[in-house]
Amino acid sequence: MNITLHALDLSLIILYAGVLLVLGLKARRTPGVRPENYLLGGRRLTLVPFIATLVSTWYGGILGIGEFTYLNGVVTLVIFGLPYYIFAFLYAIFLAARIRREGILTIPDRFRRAYGPRSAYFSAIVVFLLTTPAPYLLMLGVLINLLMGVDLWLALLLGMAFSTVYLWRGGFQAVVRTDVLQFVLMFVGFGLLLGVLMSDQPLGQMWQALPPELRHWRGAGPLEWQVMLVWFLIASWTFVDPGFYQRCAAAHDGRTASRGILLSIGVWFVFDLLTITVGLYAVGQLPELALISAGPIAAYPLLGAAVLPPGLRGLFFVALLAVIMSTIDSFTFISASTLGRDLAATAATDPAIERRRIRWGLVASAGLGYVLALSLPSVVQLWYTLGMVLVPGLLAPMMLTFTRRIILSDTMALIVGLAGTADEFPAMSYDMYTEVMTVLGGGAAKAVNDRSSAVGDKVIDFSSEHAILYENGEEIDLHEFFPPYFVNTDAEAINNYGWIVGDADDSENRTHGFLLVPIYDKGDYDGDTDVDHQDFQHFQRCFAAEPYTNGTLHVGCSVFDFDDDIDLDLDDYAAFQSAFTGPTAPNNNPNGPG
Repeated sequence: MNITLHALDLSLIILYAGVLLVLGLKARRTPGVRPENYLLGGRRLTLVPFIATLVSTWYGGILGIGEFTYLNGVVTLVIFGLPYYIFAFLYAIFLAARIRREGILTIPDRFRRAYGPRSAYFSAIVVFLLTTPAPYLLMLGVLINLLMGVDLWLALLLGMAFSTVYLWRGGFQAVVRTDVLQFVLMFVGFGLLLGVLMSDQPLGQMWQALPPELRHWRGAGPLEWQVMLVWFLIASWTFVDPGFYQRCAAAHDGRTASRGILLSIGVWFVFDLLTITVGLYAVGQLPELALISAGPIAAYPLLGAAVLPPGLRGLFFVALLAVIMSTIDSFTFISASTLGRDLAATAATDPAIERRRIRWGLVASAGLGYVLALSLPSVVQLWYTLGMVLVPGLLAPMMLTFTRRIILSDTMALIVGLAGTADEFPAMSYDMYTEVMTVLGGGAAKAVNDRSSAVGDKVIDFSSEHAILYENGEEIDLHEFFPPYFVNTDAEAINNYGWIVGDADDSENRTHGFLLVPIYDKGDYDGDTDVDHQDFQHFQRCFAAEPYTNGTLHVGCSVFDFDDDIDLDLDDYAAFQSAFTGPTAPNNNPNGPG
């Protein structure tokens, strides 16, 4: 699905790209030869540019915000706003000024000074995973494809080029200059769209027309308290956010860093209100959005195309591009700095050599992001997920660098970091004979049987927990086998017959235990694709427990009820004999198995 652009809209997009390049390429290189000149713009970032660059790089996943708001309503502010405001406030009060005052340029530098080289390399790997531009580049490519109809490979190439080419010369200064423009555009674009929507339908009228569950602060689920707690824990990752650290290290002084974050919280709140309100308008304006190919992920661009006239429509699309591109250039530069500086085999003593390494890191980071986004979109998501699950391992050692009360050795800091990731990886299996580790899926695996079938749970749509079966390379959502009034299910164990036990929460928060028994071919009790003497042993047990006809069957015994008459009798025994595949057939006893 493509959006038809008016010539005026297309002209505005081209103008934006041109101005962006001019601003970036004309970024003044800070005089001098100190390492922080290219890396942090000479550490002279003043208050207004500080706020602009910090705020604009926080919303790279803007299309996802539109999708979540369309599906879940005002709870978006609780999930994606409030927790981050709290931890950003704590960052401003306790960390920002100290980062600037201590003069440690990057997070890996901080680990190297506090612990040693091994933990520093570990932190550099995590930072690189967190800041790879591939997920945002893919989002940008999809948006350009939607707006201009060009092939995805070309859309990705254009997006990467116009987001990063100016970094080669200007470094961090180019990031800041372009972010100021993009900061203004993102507010102007969403402000114009909201103004047009409110002129057509007053805010109160839109609110009353929304489904009640979208107006509830806990969402349509509603969100469980445990899920909300998880999102608050995720927001604590602000403490190890490379973008936050880079801006604080680049600030003119500690007061600028601290005040800049505090003021940014207010700016974030205003922009969150803009984007969430626009997303709520999309619910009424685009009621059939879930039925089209683009889906709720395209709520913002499709709403803009539907209600804005030419010119304003182009300006809004420029705002969407600006939000994503401001994150891409920032992430690409941090990723390049990590590759060229923090992951380098030897430290560069000459700032010119370090600058050259970072520039080649730009090429490598941009090229890798392009290849991943173009050829392996699913790997992009996995790559990003791996970065996310590694962050808990970075959090504790990072916070300990700010205190001398607990001192860790390099090895101990590395162990603490790795231990922090142990419970956060996606479900994986490890074959001890082939030494191959396989990613089963995005949830958590809790138990496995002798056939390598595993069970666990997975958070779906940020609001509910589903029991999951990992079998034969597939991830099977078991939640679909439950009545609709169950909102959360969790599989705890599986035996060698494939029977699964766990617990399920209903809509009134009552917990129930459950047993799921797989339905195999008739006679194949153990599900090993044959009917043999092992199945016959279970047939004997079931037959003995069922006095031929009693109107019910024990759990698992229905596999022997060949005629589906809810009993086990001689007819079923004869059918079992016919289905038997060996190696030793049961005796032909007319009185049944004995």
